[in-house]
Amino acid sequence: MPTEDLSNWTELLISLHSLLVIPREEVDEYENQYVRKLSGPVKTRFEESDKEVEIGEIELWYIDGSRAADDELDIVDVCDSLGQAEYRYASAVYTNGSVDIASCEEPFSNDVLVVHGLALQPEYRGRGMEARIIWKIAQTIGYHCTAVVLDPQQVGVTEKDELGLQATKNSRLFCLTDF
Repeated sequence: MPTEDLSNWTELLISLHSLLVIPREEVDEYENQYVRKLSGPVKTRFEESDKEVEIGEIELWYIDGSRAADDELDIVDVCDSLGQAEYRYASAVYTNGSVDIASCEEPFSNDVLVVHGLALQPEYRGRGMEARIIWKIAQTIGYHCTAVVLDPQQVGVTEKDELGLQATKNSRLFCLTDF
């Protein structure tokens, strides 16, 4: 347990990293062309010091549905070929290659940001940090996405966080559409 008073934090700091794999020979598969994965540590800074303390990790997926549509591919099929988790997120918000969310009448983009994982150390959970992180991620990285999709249980968000989550076609997954 850090010696700092946990209520005296002043900033949350997120550093995202992406791994680009460039094969020696051309690959015919989708690889990570349509789903880009970003991850990194979550840190905080406290009032009484400039010291940064790592408090958790975050993993985001950017589903490039617009580019898949331009390439005449159904993004759900693409995600299905990548893995079960990718398919679960894509099938929750896409129909026939287009974003299909009841609360979103006219999607301006087919791109979706997924908050796949947000794990804070136990002493930092339940303090509203998760909701603040997700909101800021939506505003900065998801600004040209139609939705930010997440599993509330997997990222530590509860109803009291008042994020304005909307239902998707998957009863476990929800999304933000107004950020």
